[in-house]
Amino acid sequence: MEFIEDSLKIIFWKFMLMSPRLLQVTTSGEKFLHHDSGLGDPKRLIVFATHRNIELLKHCNEWFMDGTFKSCPSIFYQMFTIHVKLMSGKTVPVIYSFLSSKDAATYASLFSVLKEALDGFLPRLIHLDFERAVIAEVSASFPGADIVGCNFHFNQCLWRHIQHEPTLREQYLSNLDCNLNLRMLAALAFVPCKDVRQAFGTLLETEFFRTNMISLSSFVNYFEKTWIGREFGAAVFPLEWWNSYEATRQGIARTNNAVEGWHSAFQRRLGSSNPTFYKLIEQLKLEQGMMEFGVDNTAARGNDTPPKRVYRDRQRRLNELVESYENYDRIEYLTAVAQNIKF
Repeated sequence: MEFIEDSLKIIFWKFMLMSPRLLQVTTSGEKFLHHDSGLGDPKRLIVFATHRNIELLKHCNEWFMDGTFKSCPSIFYQMFTIHVKLMSGKTVPVIYSFLSSKDAATYASLFSVLKEALDGFLPRLIHLDFERAVIAEVSASFPGADIVGCNFHFNQCLWRHIQHEPTLREQYLSNLDCNLNLRMLAALAFVPCKDVRQAFGTLLETEFFRTNMISLSSFVNYFEKTWIGREFGAAVFPLEWWNSYEATRQGIARTNNAVEGWHSAFQRRLGSSNPTFYKLIEQLKLEQGMMEFGVDNTAARGNDTPPKRVYRDRQRRLNELVESYENYDRIEYLTAVAQNIKF
């Protein structure tokens, strides 16, 4: 009975959303509600963005996309945001959307709404996490855009799989040789795409992997099936989506960390998980004001605050390794890169 009552409440509030005009405008009175699929849509989609936000989206070639569940009211499945990278290097949110699902059709609806406002503009780069439905729809909706999978989440995927195998997890945490060699698999992300499969095979022929293949077989099979692909089966995620070699060479962001940082800060300012829709929109309006101030302030004073020294040093070391790739033996290269990777 309680479940039925909760379900009815969700249906009721989905139908009641957006009636107060104050929820549809920013604190300065500018139109904020960009799209509402309406009361009759069982998968109701609501998108917030000002005219200026859309203009920023249309004039920035690098987008970052991410979803969150903690900050989302229970009447929706997730809040999905799109951020852009300004010329200054600062990353700011410009699209705040509320989705009722994470299936392909829902993402297609969102991207269709955005494309109508873009006047034919297509970004050059789109940064995403490893979620197949959203990646598939991004590829279909924004052809020509290069998809950049988040390297941090790539490493997190590997770490989660290690954690799911208690024996392997214990080996990883207690055996330095095992620790390094598993991170060498992650280091394949910094090998040119054309060489990844060969480097993977070379790594599996090393003494460590040959000696420990029985205990490592499950993890190696997962890695090959998900990230490398087999002779008669494509990888779940193509090499081009998770490879970071060219991104590192060109100075392109390899992670969605700036977006995740925004979500974490937003959650702290919100002060609660799964707030009411009205409370969330009021906070989003404040965020919008801060974003506008930040954009104007950055334009006035120049480049954004640089990253911390520890990250700059790691980036510098990876840059040096990538630029010297051809000078290394493959195993030496993977070893050197792995020393700059953490799970």
